[in-house]
Amino acid sequence: MSIKKKLTISNIVMILIPVVFFLILYQISTAILNTYKQGPPKELHSVSVLMDMAGSVDKTDDAVKLCMKLEGEGDSIKLTRDDQVIFLTKDFQSRQSRSQGNDVKNLENVKQVIFSDENGSEIISQDVRENHFISLHLISNNPAAAEFSRKDFEAEAELFRTLLISIFLLTVIIIAITNGMLTTFISRSILTPLGILHEGTNQIKQGNLDHRVMYDRKDEFGTVCSDFEEMRRRLKESVQEQQKYEESRKELIAGISHDLGTPLTLIKGYVSGILDGVANTPEKTETYLRTISNTADSMRRMVDNLFLFSKLDINSIPFYFDQVDLIEFLKNYWQEVRNDLHKKEMHLIFTAECRQAMVMLDVMQFERVVFNILDNSVKYKKAGLGVIAISVREKEDSFWISFQDNGRGVAQEDADKIFDIFYRTDKVRSETGKGSGLGLAIVNQIVNFHKGKVWANSELGTGLKIVISLPKAERIKTV
Repeated sequence: MSIKKKLTISNIVMILIPVVFFLILYQISTAILNTYKQGPPKELHSVSVLMDMAGSVDKTDDAVKLCMKLEGEGDSIKLTRDDQVIFLTKDFQSRQSRSQGNDVKNLENVKQVIFSDENGSEIISQDVRENHFISLHLISNNPAAAEFSRKDFEAEAELFRTLLISIFLLTVIIIAITNGMLTTFISRSILTPLGILHEGTNQIKQGNLDHRVMYDRKDEFGTVCSDFEEMRRRLKESVQEQQKYEESRKELIAGISHDLGTPLTLIKGYVSGILDGVANTPEKTETYLRTISNTADSMRRMVDNLFLFSKLDINSIPFYFDQVDLIEFLKNYWQEVRNDLHKKEMHLIFTAECRQAMVMLDVMQFERVVFNILDNSVKYKKAGLGVIAISVREKEDSFWISFQDNGRGVAQEDADKIFDIFYRTDKVRSETGKGSGLGLAIVNQIVNFHKGKVWANSELGTGLKIVISLPKAERIKTV
C-alpha cells in the first residue's frame, strides 16, 4: 500500500472512529434519558382513535367495540356525538363523582384536558370531527402523564450536562488514542525504511558494498529501497570493474615496460658493441646494424598495435560495415596469403560447409583479425611444416569461423586468457621476439565491434583452435 493511501486512510479513520464512538455514546445517553421520561400512555392513543371513529357514523360499531375493550381493561367511558350517547359504562357516574375532573359541559372552548397522578388519570376531550361534535370522557386507573417537579427537571438537566461532558471527554480521549495509533502506524511505515536506507548509506560510506538493502513492501519506500539496492549492486560491480581495470593497467604498464625494455637493452648492447669496436669488420657491423633495424621494426609494430588497441578501447576507430559473403572473403584472403605462409613453413587449408555466409563486415578491420590469428599460429608453430585449417559452418543465427593449427597450443585453463592484453603463456616473458601479446587482444575487440564472439579451445602440445561467431546479416541489421 502506498504512503499516500495510508495517509488518506488514516485521515478518514481519524474522523470516522470518533464519529462512530460519538454516535454510540449519543445513543446510550438518549436511552438513559428516555428512562427518565414517561412515553405517551395508551389512554391518550385510545382517546385519539375513539374521537376519529365517533366522527364517522359508519365506524360507530368500531367505536363501541373499542370502548367495550377499554371497559374490560378497567376504564370508564362516556362517548357522545352531537349530545347523543354512543357508549356509557355503568359505573361512569360513580367514578366521575370520585374523580378530580369536571363535567364536559363546564369546559368551554377546551379541546382536551388531562388530569393525572399516581392513582390514575382522567381525560376529557371534545372536538368537531366530520361535522359532528364529539365528546369523550375517559377515566382510567393508569396515569396518563408523569408529573415533573422543578427538582426533577433540575436533576434531569444535571444528568444531561454530565452526559454531554462525558461524551465530550470520551470523544477527546478516543481522538487522542486514534491519533496516537495512526501516528505510530504511519511513523513506523516511514521510519523503518528510512532506517534501512540510513544503514545502507552508512555501510557504503564505510566502504562495505556487500550490505544488502532489504525492504519488500509495495509502496514508495519499497521502490526507493529497490532502486537503492540496484545502485549498490551496480556500484559494487563498477568498483570491481575498476579494480579489474586497475590490475589490467598495472599489467599493461609492466608488459610495456618489459616488452620495450628488452629490445631497447638489445639495441643499446649492439650500439655499444659498434662504438666499442667489437664489430671490427664490415660483416659484423652489418650484422649488428641489421639486428638493430629488425629490433626497431619489432618495437614499432608493438607500438602501432598498442596505439590501435588504445583507439579501439576508447571507440575512436570508425567501422564501415557492408554485407559481405564471408566464404568469398576468406577464399580471396586464403589465395593472397597462402604462398607467403608456405615460405614460413605453414600450409593453409580452407573449407566451407555452406555455400554462402552473408554477414555485416568491415573488410579492412576483419582482415587484421585473420592476419593476427594466422600470425599467432606462425609464431608458435612446432619445428617443421605447420598446418592451419580454416573452416566455415552455419548455425541457427550465426556463422562460425574456425582456425585450427597444429602448433604448441596452450593449457586449457589458459585458453580463455589469451585474448587479454599482453597475456602470453610464456610466464617470464622471455620470448619477446614472438610478439607482445596484443594481437589476439585486438582480435577480441574487433570481433566485439562486429557483434560477434571469439573463444579458444586447446590442449598443450596439440595445437590451438580459435572460433569466431558472427551474426547473420539479416540478424545484425535488426540489432
